[in-house]
Amino acid sequence: VQEVVVPRSRENLELQRERFESDEVGTSELFAVLSDTQYAEREAIDALQVYVDAWIELERTVAGPL
Repeated sequence: VQEVVVPRSRENLELQRERFESDEVGTSELFAVLSDTQYAEREAIDALQVYVDAWIELERTVAGPL
């Protein structure tokens, strides 16, 4: 999911930034997309942290690296 959601969020942010620079949208629209992008990135980081924590716990359970 993070391989798709985060890049698409960043693409959307770039498109919105271009629209902002062309005076097609205002700051509130730009900041809304920025907020969405930051949320997607935080969610991806959180998911990665859960994965790493689970991997560490699994290695502890089997008493060694996998």
